[in-house]
Amino acid sequence: MKKLVLWLIPLLVYGLGAKAQISTSYLWHLHQPTYWGDVSKKNPNRYQMVKESQDLKTSGANNDKNGLAHPTNNLVEIFSTGDRVAAYQFAPKNAISSIADLPKAGAQITYGGSLMENVQELAQANQWGYSTSWTQNIKDAKSWKTSGGFPRMEVVSFTMHHALSPLLSDEALTKEIKAHQYYSAQLFGTHDSKGYWPAECAFSERIIKTLKECGIEWSVIANSHLSRTLSDYPLKYGSGGTMCDVPNKADQVDTKGNTWFSAQKDARGGQFAIPYSYLPYKAKYIDPETAQEYKITVVPMADYESYEDGYSAIGTTLIDPIAAKASTSPRQPLVLFAHDGDNAWGGGSSYYNESVTGFSHASAAKGNNATTIPQYLQDHPVPESEVVHVEDGAWVNADGDFGHPQFTNWLWPFFDPVTKKFNPNGWTEDMMNQAITTAGENHAIMAEQLEGSNLRISEIVNPTAAISPAEKAWHFLMAGYDSGNAYYGLAEDLEIKTTLAVNRCVEFAQPTLNAHPGVDNTKPSVFIPQRWPYNPGEKGYGAPYAYKEFLNSADFTVYTFAYDVSGIERAELKYRIDNDGKNNLSSNHNDTYAGGTEVGSWVSLPMTERVFPKGNVTNSTQADLYMLPTVIANQYHAEIAGLSEKLVDYYVEVTDKKGNVTKSKIQHVWVGKNLDVAPKLTFTPDITNSPTTVDVTIKATDSTDPSPKIYYTIDGSVPTTASASAISSKTISITETTTIKVFAVDNEGNISETITKTISIGALPEFTVYFKKPSNWNAAVKIYYWSPTGTAPVVAYPGVTMTNDCGDWYKYTFPSTVSASNLLFNDGTLKTADLSATAGIKFYDGAWLASEPTNRCNITPIAPALTIAPVGGNFTTGATVNATLTANDATSTIYYTLDGTTPTTASPSAVGSKSIAITASTVLKAFVKNTAGNSSAVKTETYTFSTPSAFTVYFKKPTNWNSAVKVYYWSPTGTAPVVTWPGIAMTKDCGDWYSYTFPSTVSASNLLFNDGTLKTADLSTTAGIKYYDGAWLAGEPANRCPVILPDVTIAPVGGNFTTGTTVNVTLTANEATSTIYYTLDGTTPTIASPSAVGTKSIAITNTTTLKVFVKNTAGTSSAIKTETYTFSTPATFTVYFKKPANWNAAVKIYYWSPTGTAPVVTWPGIAMTKDCGDWYQYTFPSTVSASNLLFNDGTLKTADLSATAGIKYYDGAWLNGEPANRCPTIAPDLIFSKLGGSFATGSTVNVTLTANETTSTIYYTLDGTTPTTASPSAVGSKSFAFTSTTVLKAFVRNTAGTSSVIKTESYTFSAVPTITVFFKPPTNWTVTPKVYYWSATPSGSIANAVWPGVNMTADANGFYKYTITGPTAINLIFNNGSGGSTNQTPDLIAKTDGFSYTWGDPADKTLGINTNKVETTNVIRVYPNPVSHTLQIQSVIPANHFIVFSSQGSTVLEGKPEDNTINVSQLSDGLYFILLRFEDGQETMQKILKK
Repeated sequence: MKKLVLWLIPLLVYGLGAKAQISTSYLWHLHQPTYWGDVSKKNPNRYQMVKESQDLKTSGANNDKNGLAHPTNNLVEIFSTGDRVAAYQFAPKNAISSIADLPKAGAQITYGGSLMENVQELAQANQWGYSTSWTQNIKDAKSWKTSGGFPRMEVVSFTMHHALSPLLSDEALTKEIKAHQYYSAQLFGTHDSKGYWPAECAFSERIIKTLKECGIEWSVIANSHLSRTLSDYPLKYGSGGTMCDVPNKADQVDTKGNTWFSAQKDARGGQFAIPYSYLPYKAKYIDPETAQEYKITVVPMADYESYEDGYSAIGTTLIDPIAAKASTSPRQPLVLFAHDGDNAWGGGSSYYNESVTGFSHASAAKGNNATTIPQYLQDHPVPESEVVHVEDGAWVNADGDFGHPQFTNWLWPFFDPVTKKFNPNGWTEDMMNQAITTAGENHAIMAEQLEGSNLRISEIVNPTAAISPAEKAWHFLMAGYDSGNAYYGLAEDLEIKTTLAVNRCVEFAQPTLNAHPGVDNTKPSVFIPQRWPYNPGEKGYGAPYAYKEFLNSADFTVYTFAYDVSGIERAELKYRIDNDGKNNLSSNHNDTYAGGTEVGSWVSLPMTERVFPKGNVTNSTQADLYMLPTVIANQYHAEIAGLSEKLVDYYVEVTDKKGNVTKSKIQHVWVGKNLDVAPKLTFTPDITNSPTTVDVTIKATDSTDPSPKIYYTIDGSVPTTASASAISSKTISITETTTIKVFAVDNEGNISETITKTISIGALPEFTVYFKKPSNWNAAVKIYYWSPTGTAPVVAYPGVTMTNDCGDWYKYTFPSTVSASNLLFNDGTLKTADLSATAGIKFYDGAWLASEPTNRCNITPIAPALTIAPVGGNFTTGATVNATLTANDATSTIYYTLDGTTPTTASPSAVGSKSIAITASTVLKAFVKNTAGNSSAVKTETYTFSTPSAFTVYFKKPTNWNSAVKVYYWSPTGTAPVVTWPGIAMTKDCGDWYSYTFPSTVSASNLLFNDGTLKTADLSTTAGIKYYDGAWLAGEPANRCPVILPDVTIAPVGGNFTTGTTVNVTLTANEATSTIYYTLDGTTPTIASPSAVGTKSIAITNTTTLKVFVKNTAGTSSAIKTETYTFSTPATFTVYFKKPANWNAAVKIYYWSPTGTAPVVTWPGIAMTKDCGDWYQYTFPSTVSASNLLFNDGTLKTADLSATAGIKYYDGAWLNGEPANRCPTIAPDLIFSKLGGSFATGSTVNVTLTANETTSTIYYTLDGTTPTTASPSAVGSKSFAFTSTTVLKAFVRNTAGTSSVIKTESYTFSAVPTITVFFKPPTNWTVTPKVYYWSATPSGSIANAVWPGVNMTADANGFYKYTITGPTAINLIFNNGSGGSTNQTPDLIAKTDGFSYTWGDPADKTLGINTNKVETTNVIRVYPNPVSHTLQIQSVIPANHFIVFSSQGSTVLEGKPEDNTINVSQLSDGLYFILLRFEDGQETMQKILKK
């Protein structure tokens, strides 16, 4: 028997009785941020993109005040890395192409909006490896369809700037998504995806409403946040378990996962329920105001498996645990590999070119489906009833938080690292950025509402000169939302990028806000509230806890940021307790403000305000906060205490000073067992001193006992249960200094700590602190205190201004009711550590001192002196000068007169300072006398008031301003017309100087200069002639309007032109008042020659010599200029163009503004004539001597070009002459569309002959005779329809007279054969057997059956039969309609009519084995593989026929090998299967890869 090497086609057995186990798909995320969001120099209405930022950085135009060039990132390295160049342009397309043989295969891809902007800008500049063809690659891949008609590349929705969706307001998230959808459609033709990839896979059910309103029907989520909601989620900390806080019980449902597996790599991963965590479901959000339900499909990404796929090659063993449980799943599990497609290994060439195709095909060979998400959701729809809960959180690939539900990698919480308690004075760059964007967003939303809430997303994405202030504010603000600004902390210049975005937002929103003074119907902006600890009353774990278990307090703090343009009136924390401790998915009571029977009433707590600092409060050397935010939100916090084992709903309600209210969305938390369950004691009033007798009430409260018992003493002794007692409260009258000691006991026996309170009667000692200011602090020294012992006003940071005592010493005296306090000193930016002090006189100089330093205020007596501001001068009648006299010692007395007389101690006086309003001419004289009796000299200032003759302001325009310079003024002194923003156009004076004269009734005014966009600061000035150049000048600058020498320009200049054309020449004087004198006959012009003032246009149609000079109004003349215009008839004007390889063949030329007469053409122009190879030509009419032009194929095009008459060649650039060997000789050749073979009588075989040059002639015969040039012929191609046996012979002859070899193909027709097959099933089969058949020979003689095949007919002796018409041989399987070895036969092949198989027969009837011959072993080798052109067959027995199948099973090539070789050059790249038949009747099938 012949030994045969056999390779069975996996594709052909995918459906042979084995149900696919799982589905797999990919999502590749691509992103780069807006690296420097400052104003573009090319378009002042938008921020910079990467190329411009790099150019400006290189030129020094993006340097900050410290000389640092921005952005500090290495943009060239980031964008020009080969893997990224490929990933952003074509690598994903190529990867999808490599799996296109799998019928449903494809991938999802996300392009960040800022990445699309950056790549498009680089592509248009042809820089760093980017080409304008990149968008066509995406369009092409989108056009490829799965077998279900879905795009193989699904470009899903995303945020424009990689914003973290759950941290955005609804307004911001809507704009981010719609901006991305708009720009994606602009670049890629359409944006039809109903899917969403949230940045960092950060998801919360809070965003579902916004997603639905943006047309999104499904969103990817991290499957760890499905697993963590299950009631049997295994609690395991660290390796193999969770790397962050365990799930809060408020997020857990009754459902169990049952089957769990743990997996981690690089400490990323977790615990996953199978199949629960690998199935899409529905998730919902309830609008808390309206109770309306919004629902979408959530598609889980495989958290752990994705990390593996993104960092190294994977095998199918990775998904075996999921496949093993597929049979228990209600739907086919989906393993979605989602990760960055441009970082690490998962963004490299090995991944796209090898791993994707390798894994996908290996997985498919095991019966799994490679698919896309839309295809999967059609094949396996999610029932509307399958609603689950999804925990907040991101994917595991976020360093430091590993997917924490509060996104702590981007929101590092405020906590004390030692006590693990909330830190109300915490600061992190992450939180600072959120405070800044919260404030900036309020300006943008307010501007939007004032403009009518109808912003254009097109202007927000691609700003033009028509952009509104609100649109411009949103454009700049959105660039600051990029989550990378928090992810990478203080790396590069990230610490100021958010600040830059918000500052620009506020600046550009301001004109709209200024135009509506006092109007504010905009709600406050409130950041999503955070809580600490995340799991109150339960164990904490993760980075904040140094990866150690820590039992948290059950008391927790809720904190947030809030901002309103009009200011915040109050902030309140609302909470309520659930009655049964469960948040049921079937009920909405926990999710609406109105609530229901399942929840209690809301409790309101006031939130403490903290003025959040703008600067680098940690003094970190890494953070260069040289740019401070214009606005920032304040922090608000409140603590919920005393609860134990309760489910709590909470939200924050903020009211602004206009009465507008914002409610945050409802959040839920389970509070664990409160270990501090003992009663709590309070004193009212809570004092340590009273000047007189006072009644003090002691009150005990408890979380469960309404009437705890109090035990107390008032003599300082330790109380016991035998001491005096009271129920709940006790009032004690304090008449003298008394020490009270007290404890309380509840009905469960819980005992509080013993509290000691000493209350003194009478005056307290003075409590004053003295502080010496460090030399690097500013003089605005403040004291901030908290938790005082006694009664004191509540202060907000940075606190109360201290009084300067002497030198650098400052002091502050606490109220007499305070005996101790926590405190710190600061200057608004720099600060001391947290301190504390008790009553008394205390001194601090770097540390608390034991007593007052020696000679602390030993200062040489200061000679009395006086300052007067402003000093005297000339002022406008009607104005008021507020003069302030100030002594250099606040205790000194000022004496003064206003009538020019010398003041004495009998004159009017004031201590320390005196303000005087002067409205008329006045002579002020004054001196000062200190407490030592020493007097200063008398000072004199004269204030003269008069009516000015003129009030004109001159302004020099900065170089980056446009010329529409305006002056905007307000609150003038005197009468002037009211002006609206941006004001009145100024008159151009000379050069960059502009002027405006106020009405004579105005003597002073507030004003600013602007160009409609850029503006100066707010200014003011009084009547007179005033000059402003960056600041008010003392007088007119020297040479402000220099004399300009007369000159004239001539455009266009002279040259050679085509006869019959017109040259329109314009003469322009450099001053519009100058006179131009000219001649057209070559004579010298004089003042008697033809003339024109300022400019002159002349139409020249024949050869002309133009001479001209200009004379200005001062009588000065320029030199004479001469230009000669020569007209002639041009020679031939033909352009040759070489088509790039990626262009189609419909090459056109589009021209405009020709020199001479030519037909007007419309885009895309006139079809060029193919010359040879890729060269095309076009000849202009003889009347044209030059033209602007470009070449195109209807889509792709060259840059704008120009050429003059002659023979011109273009190949990427204009060439100096015709290239060598431009049109090489092509050997004639001929291609048969279908090769010869055997065919069924009655069928038709369509064959087309095609010459390799369309101008060549084909000669042929159909009777087997040798064709000659006298035989039938056709030019370029010829088609035949054969229905009977035919021998086709043909050759081709090109226009040069060269002929090809003669090629022969035989098409043999014979009667249609039939094969009747017989099968005897086992006795335990109870159903009629079926036969499944496929891969018929000849190919196409009968279509493949659909599994499990067709019913057979009962025959004699327990056999069944079925007749197959058409093939001479066919593969088949007998089965009972089910899969598995007990329900189906092996793969068989029937080559003869009457083929018979009885269940249990030996395998000699199985596929590919011939039992009729016994010969020596024939080892078959097919090479090379992969193959590009010719396939070689190595075999002892010659092959006499071959069939090449596509990966979908269709025949693409068939024929007889020539000398054991097969030409496969005409096949497209991809995977194929080749069936070889040998002369002894044997067959083999092998896989080949065409590349």
